[in-house]
Amino acid sequence: MKEMPKYKIIENYIIDRIQSGDLKPGDQIETEKQLSEKFDIGRLTVNKALINLAQEG
Repeated sequence: MKEMPKYKIIENYIIDRIQSGDLKPGDQIETEKQLSEKFDIGRLTVNKALINLAQEG
């Protein structure tokens, strides 16, 4: 089975937090640095996930 791209893991994490009600409109998410450290991935990868989510609305 193919491993999920790391940026997708971040996207799914944020989407799950929104769908669960943990994040509401106007709430701030963790910073790129915090997400990078939490998931042990580079900040550019986190940035890609955030840009994708912003483009999707």
